Amino acid sequence: MNKTNIEHALISSVIQGFLSATCYFLCGMSFYFIVLCALPGVFLFFGREHAQASEMLKKKKGLSRINWKITLEALAPWVWKKDGRMDFYFPLAASFLQGATWWYVFC
Repeated sequence: MNKTNIEHALISSVIQGFLSATCYFLCGMSFYFIVLCALPGVFLFFGREHAQASEMLKKKKGLSRINWKITLEALAPWVWKKDGRMDFYFPLAASFLQGATWWYVFC
């Protein structure tokens, strides 16, 4: 665990908090809005780690371009480095806890 894991969790929480507050004030809160508001923050970091894993696999295989096989192979979190997995799991956990809190308080 390092500083970026916590920073990514905070960034994901801010994104989810902003979207959840906007949904709450515009049209009320429901479980679906809580889940939908968590997705952008979580998938932002999923995409980031997927791109890094694709680059790592491309270099490991000695290719000049990323092909579709590498793209599919990089979707698996066990291919990522340990720090990359933590950079994804921390925002996921933060979004889950924040969503559970929003649901408990407002629904």
